[in-house]
Amino acid sequence: MRSNEDGREEPVIGHPVSLLTSGYEGNARLCRLIQGSLMDLMAQNSKSPWLGRTHRFYLALPNHLSIHSHQDSLKNPTNLPPKNQGYLESLAKTVNQAIEFSNWNGDRSVGHISTNGRIAALETIQVAAADLTAGTVELAIILAVDSLLDEETLTWLHQSGRLKCDGAPSGLQPGEAGAALLLRLESDADKNNLSSIKLRTPVINNNGTEFDSDQPLNGEGLADALSQVGQKHKHQQNRIWIVSDHNGEYDRATEWGHALLRMRALNQAYAEPIFWYPAAWFGDTNVASLLLAACSVSRAFERRYAVMDTAIIATTSNGKERGAFLLTLN
Repeated sequence: MRSNEDGREEPVIGHPVSLLTSGYEGNARLCRLIQGSLMDLMAQNSKSPWLGRTHRFYLALPNHLSIHSHQDSLKNPTNLPPKNQGYLESLAKTVNQAIEFSNWNGDRSVGHISTNGRIAALETIQVAAADLTAGTVELAIILAVDSLLDEETLTWLHQSGRLKCDGAPSGLQPGEAGAALLLRLESDADKNNLSSIKLRTPVINNNGTEFDSDQPLNGEGLADALSQVGQKHKHQQNRIWIVSDHNGEYDRATEWGHALLRMRALNQAYAEPIFWYPAAWFGDTNVASLLLAACSVSRAFERRYAVMDTAIIATTSNGKERGAFLLTLN
């Protein structure tokens, strides 16, 4: 990339999934990420527990505006193609192609699709949990995908000064990911004598401050989400483990700082929390970030390098939505 200030070339750090996406752009890139996620899910569940049981896909997918803010769209309207029905239809086609290419061996029905940015994965989890509880499905496959490494998005991020580089040290490092979770009711896992990781208390509120607004980022919405999750979980340790979608940008850092001050006043477990920032390892994966965090914690549980047996996964949208949930080991 060339600097917007003096035109000199400056390094930009990206986090591509090169084995899957090298040479692909746009929806083809997303197709490869979804395909890889499903192939990995099947490899890790060699007995295909979904066979012979009712199951559906619950999808968190990107849209044209998921990385862009409303204010930026007003400043640079020519740089932001509008979200439209044709685009959503092309996404649906991409998903179907990816399922086909992965040789998925189960039902391909879709129970829900969300394109609501970073909060989309949590919305799909809530819908899937409701369907599981109602008995609509026995198993739910949650899938999230996004890439900030296609040429169009990289160009926009650079022009808007959001890429982390010498000229923007508080910018983001772009990444990409596809992530999948297989959910079932706790009673179903117990009945089948399965040692499982439990997902508890997925909450979303609309109490946050939009990043584009003139209002200060006071952390209230994020603190409310953390507090709601904490009410369902009694902290046995003196510290707490939080996995955050903070990507290095100033607004997200400000939000988190204020939220932690609020939480520290309520619970001393937040005095010195243990933080994991998946964006430091994988780059900013936007829509996929929440599910990627959940997969990272699940792998830590399975391989016994988790820092404790309970983690809070938290997310902050560019709008007013704030959300969180718990992952616990048995």
